[in-house]
Amino acid sequence: MTKIKKVLPKPILIFLLVALVVCFPLPLLTSWLHISTVQRIISLFLILDPLIVIISSIMIKRQHWSAWWLLAFPAIFALSVWWRFAQYNYWLVGMYLLLAVIIYLATPRKS
Repeated sequence: MTKIKKVLPKPILIFLLVALVVCFPLPLLTSWLHISTVQRIISLFLILDPLIVIISSIMIKRQHWSAWWLLAFPAIFALSVWWRFAQYNYWLVGMYLLLAVIIYLATPRKS
């Protein structure tokens, strides 16, 4: 139990868990709740996922993590698209990556 308490507050673990939850169970949950495809795409893929990308890019820059972490969310999303969604969603992977890089470069470093 003490090992879990040591690992849990680490920001990188929280970042990865949020990315996994947003990319895998949340779209499945909206599908099981019979939310229409258009509403699911708008709410998850065009509102929630870009917000996660923006927040994670700012966190990566401010915590002085390697810029390679910018690839984490788009890669996890690409896996979820490959596993579950339509092929046109691969365009969103590129959009998320571009958004992550733009926000990363625009964010000032925390001293």
